[in-house]
Amino acid sequence: MNLADDLERSIRQFQVTTSIEMDRRILDDAFTALEKAMPEVSADLGRTTRQIVVFSRVVRLAAAAAAVMVACALLFKILSPKAVELPHVYQALQKAENLCVSTYTDAEVEPIQQVWTSRTLKIVMYKSQSDAQEQFDLFDIPNRLKKTRYFVPRFRGDKLAPAEAGAVSTERLAAEQVIRLERSIKDVFELVPFADMDSAPKGSRWAKVPDKDTGASVPGAQVYELTWAVEGSFYKCRIFVDAKSDLPKRTEYYFKEKPQDQYKFESVHVATYPTEKQIRLLIREIFGPEQTRSSEPGYIGTPEHLRQGTAEKE
Repeated sequence: MNLADDLERSIRQFQVTTSIEMDRRILDDAFTALEKAMPEVSADLGRTTRQIVVFSRVVRLAAAAAAVMVACALLFKILSPKAVELPHVYQALQKAENLCVSTYTDAEVEPIQQVWTSRTLKIVMYKSQSDAQEQFDLFDIPNRLKKTRYFVPRFRGDKLAPAEAGAVSTERLAAEQVIRLERSIKDVFELVPFADMDSAPKGSRWAKVPDKDTGASVPGAQVYELTWAVEGSFYKCRIFVDAKSDLPKRTEYYFKEKPQDQYKFESVHVATYPTEKQIRLLIREIFGPEQTRSSEPGYIGTPEHLRQGTAEKE
C-alpha cells in the first residue's frame, strides 16, 4: 500500500467533534500555512475556501481532514529535493578537502587518468597508463619533491601476474612548479567548468534534466545541464549532483559543431571524496613508507671536546 492509500484510509477513519469556531480556526491556519509554502498553488483555492461557512458535521470532518492534507503537502515540500544552482556545486567543491577524479573517454573500461588531490596534505598524485604500463607521479608541495614510479605488467605463462614495481625516482621541484601546483589544487574545472553563470559565456543555460532523460544512473543524485557556445561550437556539461552535499559525483562533457547536430560524447569524469587517511595509505602502498628522520638531533661534539678526546687517547 502506498502513501496515498494510507492517507485516504486515515481520513476515512478520522473522527473528531469540534465547534464551528474551531473549524474556522483550523481552516484559517491550514490555508495560511499552505499559502506560505506553496503560494502559486494555494492562492485561488484559499480565497474561495475561506468564504465557506461551516455548519454540518460532515463539513467539520472535512475541515479536520483538510488540516491533515495540508500537513502532508508541507511534508512533501520539505522532503522534495531542493533546486541546486551552479554556484552551490562550485562552492561545495571548494570546501572539499580531498578529491579523486577518474577520467574516461568513449567506452573505456579503465580510466585514462586518475588524479588525487589533498588540500590538507598539499599533494597531487597522477596515475596514467600506456601499453599496460602504469605510471604514478606524486607532487609533494610542502617538501618540494616529485616522486615517480612505474608498474610493468608481468606474465606467468599465459596469465597476467602482479605488476613489477620499478624503483622510485625523486627530483626537486622548482619554485615555479610549486606555485603552479599550489594553484592547481584549488581548481575544480574538470567537474565544473565555470564558477557561476556570470563566468560562463553569454547565453549559457543551467537547467535540471528530467529523470527520464538522465542517462547514467547515479544513486542519490540530481542531474543538471549547463550548455554554452564558444566561437561557433556548442558545448554541454551534464553534472550529477549529490542531493545532500551539492558535490558532483559524475560530470559528462558533450559538444557539437552546428546547432542542428546531435551532441557527441567527449569525456566523463567520476568523482569520489576519500579521507586523508585513505590517501596516505594509497601513497604508502605505491611509493613505500616515507624515509623519516629522527626528531632528536644526534650529539655533535664541540672542538674543545674533540681536542680533549684526542689527548686522552694519546
